[in-house]
Amino acid sequence: MWDVLDHVNNPLEELKEVYRILKPNEILLCRVRNASFHFLMLKLTVNFPKLNKIIYHPWVFHNYSFNTKTLKLTLKKTDFYKVKIKNSALTIGDPYNQSKLKADILQIIKFYYWIISKFIELLTQKQILISPSIVAYAKIK
Repeated sequence: MWDVLDHVNNPLEELKEVYRILKPNEILLCRVRNASFHFLMLKLTVNFPKLNKIIYHPWVFHNYSFNTKTLKLTLKKTDFYKVKIKNSALTIGDPYNQSKLKADILQIIKFYYWIISKFIELLTQKQILISPSIVAYAKIK
């Protein structure tokens, strides 16, 4: 479920259906936007308006927003277990056309941001994930 769960009308019902059709010991893999990251970006661009000269609307909110905690709770509420959540790899380029930066400069920034996000992920034992998207792995019984 790549960038699906945050777009549907009822994530719990969708996950119940996924759980129903998966076979025992199969794994759900899903990616959603990281609400913690996008909320932070919203706060930064409101508090530092000069950032709006470089980045257009860096936050993304959909029908539903998830952070690490809410995604894990949602999956467990629908009977998934062994839920693991980590930073999602960053996209290449600027697929959402959100930046005024040149492509090569943007890639350099993304590269260093990815290194920092992985370092924080390791340092906090996956308690703090700062990537724009997060990936969850969960098993069914």
